[in-house]
Amino acid sequence: MQSDFALNLIADLFWTGFVVSMPLLASTMLVGLCISLLQAITLWRLCACAPHSDRSNRPDSAATAAY
Repeated sequence: MQSDFALNLIADLFWTGFVVSMPLLASTMLVGLCISLLQAITLWRLCACAPHSDRSNRPDSAATAAY
């Protein structure tokens, strides 16, 4: 009888903690998702706006040509 009460108490504590912390976890996940989308969109726009030319006219191209 005592172990059944202990298991019920632990289960209730677990679900109470889960329900209490869920808004914070969900908001943190939503903020992270928004930041990731913003980074992906920004990177996509930067790559789309960049001029596509060969890199031979860069001043450091002779130094990096050996690699």
